[in-house]
Amino acid sequence: FLSSVFKFSFFILLISIGYKYYKTYSADKLVEEIAKWADENRIKIDKSTMKMAEFSVAYDENEWKSLVGKLESTRYFQMLNEKQARRFEYGFDPEYARELVDYWRTKFDWKKQINFINKYKQFKIAMNGTNIHFVREIIQPDNFKGDVIKLVLMDGWPGSFFGFYALLDHLNEMKNKNNVALDIIVPSIPGYGYSTPLDRPVDTADTAQLFDALMRYLHGEDVKYFVHGEV
Repeated sequence: FLSSVFKFSFFILLISIGYKYYKTYSADKLVEEIAKWADENRIKIDKSTMKMAEFSVAYDENEWKSLVGKLESTRYFQMLNEKQARRFEYGFDPEYARELVDYWRTKFDWKKQINFINKYKQFKIAMNGTNIHFVREIIQPDNFKGDVIKLVLMDGWPGSFFGFYALLDHLNEMKNKNNVALDIIVPSIPGYGYSTPLDRPVDTADTAQLFDALMRYLHGEDVKYFVHGEV
């Protein structure tokens, strides 16, 4: 009986080891295939045609007045009897809708928000037929002489590039305490924010190639950088 148990256990151990090596081999093969695809489809950098330009969000008084006019012409539906239905149970609550519209019409400070968005330097560049918008912030401690860490910060839908502004503020405040120099790129993913418009589908692989091309455009073909993403 003990011999049978030992043989069975040894068989299970062999299966486990074999499966582990198979998964490792499969993962390595996948990484090799991805690296090969990325190298074959790498976007070529041509600075004679790829022109980078500074960008900032502009305030348009006429556009704001148009929006206020639309808000003022909002039509509200009849609220259901509260004894028969709870608020939001059968759709958006009209009383809350009035509060929300009133806030946007009378209290929202669009100029203040635009100034907030423009607090960090922004740029646009067209690569491979796609417009890419990004923020660039270089954070360097006083009298720093070491290597600069290159970092890409990516946010996903429904977030956007200015979701990292609090982090940039913090890193700037702590630069002399951390004693780390950073060259940070915060791009808008293609088709979102100011990386528009698109005339073709762009998936995650395309996005990776575009952002890699951006880093090579800024730092050269041999650039090495870190990437942090949020979803």
